Amino acid sequence: MTEVVVQANPYEFFLKNFKGKDRSFKYRDRVSLMVATSSKSLVVDYDDISRFNDELASRIVAEPDEALQKFDSAVYQVLGVENVQYAQLVRKELKVRIRNIAEKVPLRQITSTHLLRLISLV
Repeated sequence: MTEVVVQANPYEFFLKNFKGKDRSFKYRDRVSLMVATSSKSLVVDYDDISRFNDELASRIVAEPDEALQKFDSAVYQVLGVENVQYAQLVRKELKVRIRNIAEKVPLRQITSTHLLRLISLV
């Protein structure tokens, strides 16, 4: 008998399973609030990602364009569980915004090593 293992989307898995300090599902709750507030963006704390899955955090910094697109799709999937109609209405406008990025670089010190990487300007 062959066993099939389904690899979960790590971005969606994070949004559904990360628990805050109060032990509630922090981002699942925030996605639920998006419908009530007619929000089209979700702010995610980089420290939360790093604590939950260090490999995922590294991927976001190294490949931000690809990672943020996948994060946007994951928000759509989670939002679709909450409210299918609203998810379809805002699908193309959904954005994940990352805050508290670990690598902080002064504007005048940006070099070619920072190209295509996710950094925070100070």
